[in-house]
Amino acid sequence: MKELLSIFPPKILVNFGGENVEIKSVELQDIAIVAELGDKLFSKVMAIFKMKMTETDLGLAIAHELIQLLKNDTTLLIKFLSVTTNVKEETLKKISVEAALFLVTEVIEVNKDFLSQKIMPKAKDLAKLFGKKAVTNGAQPSKN
Repeated sequence: MKELLSIFPPKILVNFGGENVEIKSVELQDIAIVAELGDKLFSKVMAIFKMKMTETDLGLAIAHELIQLLKNDTTLLIKFLSVTTNVKEETLKKISVEAALFLVTEVIEVNKDFLSQKIMPKAKDLAKLFGKKAVTNGAQPSKN
């Protein structure tokens, strides 16, 4: 029998302005916000990773893309941070850019680990399952 022992990842706390702030993993209800941010950033960030750069230059290039994305609309970042931390939106609207980047870094670190260790293996298993079903049902796999 298969079983899923933990449906919620462990809570991660960081010290933020003298307070303990919880960094949350992305929840199902928040995927639309994360996907919107991802759609706007993913291809640009992936292109940056393919460039031969020092770690510092890589960080600066990614920060530049974030700034370009958010310079005219910080609402998306505020929504993203409000669903992935326990910091209230009213507070997020007033924090410094440095504080926002600190939170973004922590959120990415927590979710990167959870994604790579838990979600990606399950997604790969699901893809394999659908691939096997298509072949066993007599359907030919697509060659696109």
